Amino acid sequence: MLCRGYGKEALNNIVTYFRENGATSIRLSTKESNVNAIRLYKSVGFRPTGEVIDGETVFELNC
Repeated sequence: MLCRGYGKEALNNIVTYFRENGATSIRLSTKESNVNAIRLYKSVGFRPTGEVIDGETVFELNC
């Protein structure tokens, strides 16, 4: 698979938008089996919270 960085760029733009609009943290979740999403989230600075909601691992980024 060829990685072009579009997902990381898009996620960085979303994080920037929320930061500029006063967010203090951003939370999201994904299935543990979605290793590509987890790798992406961690590369932007999201960290697992230890929570699992509806079978999905929750990640958080403090702004």
